[in-house]
Amino acid sequence: MKTILLSIILLLASCTPKHDEVRIEGQLKDVDDGMVIQLFSNEGGVGKCLMADTIIDGKFRFAYTPEDDNLRNVMIVLRSDNFPSMPLDLWVKKGCDVSITGKDRYIFTWDVESNLNEQKFRQKLIKASLNEWKEVQRLSIETNKYYRAYAMERNQRMKTIADSLNKIRDDIQFNIIYKRIAKIMLDSDINAAWLKELEGLARMLSYEKDIPIREELRQLYDMLDEEQKKSDVGTSVYLALNPPTVAAKGDDAPDSDIYDLEGNIHHISDLRGKFVLLDFWSDGCGPCIMAQPELKAVSEEYKDKLEVVSLNLQDKKGWKKVSEKYPITWHNWSDLKGFNGLGAVYGVRSIPHFVMISPEGKILDSWSGYGKDHLKSKVKTIIKAKYQNSVNL
Repeated sequence: MKTILLSIILLLASCTPKHDEVRIEGQLKDVDDGMVIQLFSNEGGVGKCLMADTIIDGKFRFAYTPEDDNLRNVMIVLRSDNFPSMPLDLWVKKGCDVSITGKDRYIFTWDVESNLNEQKFRQKLIKASLNEWKEVQRLSIETNKYYRAYAMERNQRMKTIADSLNKIRDDIQFNIIYKRIAKIMLDSDINAAWLKELEGLARMLSYEKDIPIREELRQLYDMLDEEQKKSDVGTSVYLALNPPTVAAKGDDAPDSDIYDLEGNIHHISDLRGKFVLLDFWSDGCGPCIMAQPELKAVSEEYKDKLEVVSLNLQDKKGWKKVSEKYPITWHNWSDLKGFNGLGAVYGVRSIPHFVMISPEGKILDSWSGYGKDHLKSKVKTIIKAKYQNSVNL
């Protein structure tokens, strides 16, 4: 009985926050002093920088007070050509202390100590394939080096080497690591970290239809209860296993109930008779924000011929917050389904993503990414083709 009581006391003590902050401390080797290390949140599927620190004597520290008691997923990022472009995944909440030890450049597999079960589960998955993950990171560094050389020199040999390294990396991930992760998950309890891994596996399947984890993914999906299956993660997995038909050029533009910030319902078809430019975006996506002045410009220049509709991919709270920060004067709507609603049927995989729709409701073009004046050029070219004799163009 005394042993049971002592265990309960220790458990309660470990669950009681000693402070109101999230505290993250790191001790690193093989990392130059003076390098900037950043802490990112994950909002709208895109990382948003929370704070940064400079590495001194191999140490760094982050401390902040969360706005609530919710569990959150954050990431440590170190931008350098000598490091893999893969963040260190962390789970934190108010009162959480995190200790990070890094003995090499492979940030994704740095050791993390935390009392949160979600972090312990993440570390379990990492340690099960530690050597393979380190090789993936080494290949990532090498691949990026050759792709950069190709971009600068346009030497086809550089691209051939990069493509070859990329294939080796994918083979390790798809045929060894992800199979091992799925096997561990099938024997593990479901928590937030488990669900994030499930969503990651589903994302891989949505990009690579032939990866050898389809059956395991279906078994993992079957482990979800009905509420979890209806969640964003559950929907993502379902769509990966049962992909919707993605609309192509010439097809009728997909439509659904879309909301403004006041909760009023709208439809793309309501704008029939004018061109429609859809803009899928999110906070934390730098190019999405950079595109806004140009979206405003084309919405004003072609106001008699074009309706611009920005479709936010965040939840209602995040959407409202970013709309206050970056006011939108054109249509600011969302179907509140993230990438799993209209984003899925329009084939949105990265943002910003744009779709141009004809006055008759047909898809004319679809593309991702933003570059200065590219939107203006695209819109002008498409509208001019329709109104070749217009003196306004």
